Amino acid sequence: MVNIIWDSIETELSKMLDTKLSVLVKKEKVLNDDYPEKLSRKQAAKILNLDSLQTLDNWVKQGRVKKHGTGKKVYFVKSELMESKNFNQKYSRLPL
Repeated sequence: MVNIIWDSIETELSKMLDTKLSVLVKKEKVLNDDYPEKLSRKQAAKILNLDSLQTLDNWVKQGRVKKHGTGKKVYFVKSELMESKNFNQKYSRLPL
């Protein structure tokens, strides 16, 4: 009886882990393949899964992410965003 329950739990956990892992792998592939190294504000917000550009601007002001350029010609570096995304993961709304 105990073995049957344990096998069932193990099977369900394995399915859940496989599902989560495939989602993460797909996200990483999308982020690596679909975006250039220099990103616009809109692309940066999408990578960070932010609802608005204002939130991105707030994050820049707070020092959570770094922007490059001057005036209206600004861009974000994808590798820096990926690092900041990991640093700010508890603040971002990325689904796992």
